[in-house]
Amino acid sequence: MPTDELSDPTTTPADLAVLEASIARTEARWQRLLADTYQGTDPARLVTSVVDGQGVVLRVTFAKTIARHDPSVVEEAVLASVAAAQQRLGDALAEVAAEVVPPVPGAVGERTGADGWRATEPADGPEPSGGVLGRDDR
Repeated sequence: MPTDELSDPTTTPADLAVLEASIARTEARWQRLLADTYQGTDPARLVTSVVDGQGVVLRVTFAKTIARHDPSVVEEAVLASVAAAQQRLGDALAEVAAEVVPPVPGAVGERTGADGWRATEPADGPEPSGGVLGRDDR
């Protein structure tokens, strides 16, 4: 198929240049975000974690008073600090993504996004209830 059939006749070379420059800026910003690191701490500030642009943990630092705490508290603090660091990464990536793909507004009450493809009622009858397979607990 010839490429001139795919192009919009109203698009000018200047429009394409602006679009290409915008794409290049977005790509550069995206690469900087992925190359950066993101830090998070738990609410009690017992643990600080640092993740890379892929969300992989690079470093975990403990407060000097960490030995005074129960191991389960330390475990929760580590998980919370990693989650906080990964959330900061996610927020930064979402900000760039929102600039590239603005949200599509829906009508009031309309289900959009992942909810839009979910059926309101099961196609084959009533919703199945829980229980052990092969046993009728109803």
